[in-house]
Amino acid sequence: MKGLRSVAGRPFISILILSVVLSISACDRQKSEVKASIDKYFKAFGARDIKYQTYATDPNYPNKAYYSLIVTWNHANRHGDFEKEFVGCLLDKNGDTWTVEVKGMPYTVDKGQAVSYVSGRAK
Repeated sequence: MKGLRSVAGRPFISILILSVVLSISACDRQKSEVKASIDKYFKAFGARDIKYQTYATDPNYPNKAYYSLIVTWNHANRHGDFEKEFVGCLLDKNGDTWTVEVKGMPYTVDKGQAVSYVSGRAK
């Protein structure tokens, strides 16, 4: 009887593992698409380098995402160092493409705060 239960539970466990893997790969694909949109947006303004910090979405708003980043610009400050800017970006999905909706959102590495920016609940 015990062997029968373990055999019957195998398909359920396999389906569960498969669904977790698929959801993780979908999230990674979305994250890659968002990064590509941010790269395109900031490179057009002369960004030299972009370091990605915090990525957040809210299941209630599947067409919105937040990313905090450190942008290194192609110009130097008075000390000769490339200028860096800590930026928060809110992105919106239009069809199959992500666009930077708001540049200059508050920068945060707190995922909970980032989710509140996505949902519009930030104070």
